[in-house]
Amino acid sequence: MKMLLIIILISALLISCSGDNKKKFTNETDSRLELTGSYKLNIREPSGLTLSSDSEFLWTVSDQYSSLYKITKNGQLVDSAEISGAGLEGIEIFGNNYFCVVTERDRGVLLYTPEIKLKKRVLLDLDMSNEENSGIEGIAHNPVTGVTYILNEKNPGLLIEINDKFDIVKKKKLNFAKDYSGLEIDTSKNHLWIISDESQLLFKCDLDGSPIDSFKVDIPQIEGIAIDFHENLIYLVSDKTEMLYVFRLTE
Repeated sequence: MKMLLIIILISALLISCSGDNKKKFTNETDSRLELTGSYKLNIREPSGLTLSSDSEFLWTVSDQYSSLYKITKNGQLVDSAEISGAGLEGIEIFGNNYFCVVTERDRGVLLYTPEIKLKKRVLLDLDMSNEENSGIEGIAHNPVTGVTYILNEKNPGLLIEINDKFDIVKKKKLNFAKDYSGLEIDTSKNHLWIISDESQLLFKCDLDGSPIDSFKVDIPQIEGIAIDFHENLIYLVSDKTEMLYVFRLTE
């Protein structure tokens, strides 16, 4: 009888533990995000993403090879170019096909001409931890106001505003996620979209960086985001899987 009771108790304990683990580690993507495609990229450690000025292509950068890449919306490589800067993490298109990239390790903002010639380089003085892997991760530009938004990953998480001279005009600490790894702006609705690699969440925020809504995204190490607001399509890149994911926002 004692042996039977022990077996029953052990079985109940195993079932309980199994249930807890399933609940803890099951991460399902938000039902409002419909996956329409996932594509393997021939790019090592893609990090950062933006739409081309005509919205026909995407641009991303490689942390490992200090290069930027032009790809189709289904992940096919069209063109590439090496650029200066270590730890490339974010990319944005400025005006008439100027490129702006950010570098994590030295907290740099680099502006390139359409011919990929360096026009301006600024190192942001953020007066914070010197950890190389906790620096700048994302960039988004508002052509209407001229404000550029910069995202610092963690220690602390920061939303930084710079003007057209690349001077810091505003900083705000962020505390709604474990880290902050990518940034996009919706100028028509004055929203910022921020992704978190460690939290596996996509946030819709106001321009001050306060969350309005959030969406669970079951993708490891998402480090780049671009959104086609006319088509309601969200493009994400993963540093770990080296893939491009395309979601339709159905909310």
